[in-house]
Amino acid sequence: MTTSRNPFIEDDDLAGIPTTTTAPATPKAAEAKQVAKPAIKTNRIMSATTEEDDDSDAVDLVADHDHLKAKAVLPCVFPKESNKTVRYALVKDFKAYQRYTHFLEGVNGKGLTVICPGKDCPECAKGGYHSSRRKIAALAIKYETGNDGKFAQGTTKPSLSLSFVNLSPTAYSVMSECPSESEDVYSIDFKCILKSNKIGWDIFRMSSPPAYVKAGMEAEVAELAAPYADGKVLKSRLGKVVSAIEMKVMLYGSAADTTPTLDDLESVL
Repeated sequence: MTTSRNPFIEDDDLAGIPTTTTAPATPKAAEAKQVAKPAIKTNRIMSATTEEDDDSDAVDLVADHDHLKAKAVLPCVFPKESNKTVRYALVKDFKAYQRYTHFLEGVNGKGLTVICPGKDCPECAKGGYHSSRRKIAALAIKYETGNDGKFAQGTTKPSLSLSFVNLSPTAYSVMSECPSESEDVYSIDFKCILKSNKIGWDIFRMSSPPAYVKAGMEAEVAELAAPYADGKVLKSRLGKVVSAIEMKVMLYGSAADTTPTLDDLESVL
């Protein structure tokens, strides 16, 4: 049976390198390789009932200095410059996440994406284009390449870093059409370019299998992704979590039906 192939871009470099067959590393296996974090000192006291107080989130502001200053770093893989090309692959065996969101124009100056609070949402109540829209976040590997998306001649082990993709339904539809019939979104490398109007990206099929798989780097990729396996950072990239009342406060003055009452404000302050 012949399979169709997306004709945008042919398989490129690394073609002469035989695919390295390695057992896929699981998130748990990768976690086992992680260097143990410094133990957080806690001061636990016993209650009169001999049950231990729940201070599992306690920290030492001196001993845990470096840990408390550290910020979760997970940049979006898509380029922000119109002349920049990025090559990437989705990370297999790690969950993707979706949430329904709103974009609040004018909030914080440039606008703000927030997670739809569901019940009593002031934006959903307006209907039409104000209705919530699904967004998807998934872990991705970003390669260091030339601006054509290709590796330097002689590359046998690509340089890469961990990122994520933040997809609207439209962007996901474009990306999901890139694999051929015998492929899926995890079995190819993608190439993306910011559209000329700077609204969205053009996404193309680059090669199969992904360069990191062809180079036998699955274990390294799994180790990079392991700290994000719980999905907390990925979900935070989808938008700010707010209540319906907080949304009303953010939208204060933008429309009569979203003006918060005194009771609304008192419940937030």
